[in-house]
Amino acid sequence: MSLMNLLNVLEQATPQEVIAGMGWYEQAHEMARTLADQYRLSLDVVAGVIAALSPRSRWERNMVDAERLIAAYVVDEDPMAVPVTTFNRNKECAIRILEAGTRHGVLSGPKVCAFADNIENPSSNPITVDSHSYNAWIGHRAISSGNGPRVTPKRYRECAEAYKNVAKLYGIRPSQAQAIIWLAWKRIHKL
Repeated sequence: MSLMNLLNVLEQATPQEVIAGMGWYEQAHEMARTLADQYRLSLDVVAGVIAALSPRSRWERNMVDAERLIAAYVVDEDPMAVPVTTFNRNKECAIRILEAGTRHGVLSGPKVCAFADNIENPSSNPITVDSHSYNAWIGHRAISSGNGPRVTPKRYRECAEAYKNVAKLYGIRPSQAQAIIWLAWKRIHKL
């Protein structure tokens, strides 16, 4: 587990991955803003729903699931009947966020909270440490979409700190460093 592993992946990033990673959270923010405007919800709620539904879900499917769940909730259909690619407990959390009108006090866990923060405010500093980001830090695929050892809170903090150090070295935001490395890691490992 080292900064060197992250730097190694970053150095393998293609120019397209660098460009995409630099704007990844801004694009996610705009997509969430569009849903918030369309369904007359706060960005806080939409970012929370997206983040709650994110575990074990590819980004494109995550957005489809979020919109379907939000649409069902807004038109008073049963949101539990909406199929999603994540766990039922995550879907239940997303529904509680919609019912509460905020993600704060409902959404928990460092990964999903950081992800919601990054979507709501792309210039925020939390680091979204998912399985790909963690594996890039340790230098091999130990965790695969929720399988394998869990990331302890201490390891999460250490990993996030390494991403912040990479960002500092390159003069970019930590979320941008994480997104670039995430994209490169997925390509390198055909994920």
